[in-house]
Amino acid sequence: AGGANDVAIDRFRAEVNTVGVQYAHSQVLVSSYFRAAVTRVAAARTAGGAGSRTWLYDFAFHSPVTGVAGHCMELPFAWDLLEAEGVEAQFGSTPPRALAEQMHSDWVAFIEGGAVCWLTAEEGGTGARRYNEVTSWDANAYLLESQLTNPRS
Repeated sequence: AGGANDVAIDRFRAEVNTVGVQYAHSQVLVSSYFRAAVTRVAAARTAGGAGSRTWLYDFAFHSPVTGVAGHCMELPFAWDLLEAEGVEAQFGSTPPRALAEQMHSDWVAFIEGGAVCWLTAEEGGTGARRYNEVTSWDANAYLLESQLTNPRS
């Protein structure tokens, strides 16, 4: 798989198992085009001296309605707008309030202070703050995408 190691491939397989094998092709496209771009930008910013001012996050919460964590699905959580129109249709009647509070707090901290509480791209490599029902640092959040972009990583 383009130089990807076993850890990266196993993580990809686990994600496909979570969303369903019918989405395997879509997951390859998302990883190859969208998520790989994150690693390219982070690497370019780090190489250009801005890695200490670059942070990665990964919104990994799977909607109980759709079963996936899709494009822009983090926005009601980031802006703490779980009562907004359309949110219930996307996330059901009880989206996780704690996730919204955590993500919103992090975004406000970045907007107000220009920094967040997790490792920078310079320090954390392919790692990212992974937002899910339990938010944590994931040292390999973008490992597969980094290896697809640069097989030597």
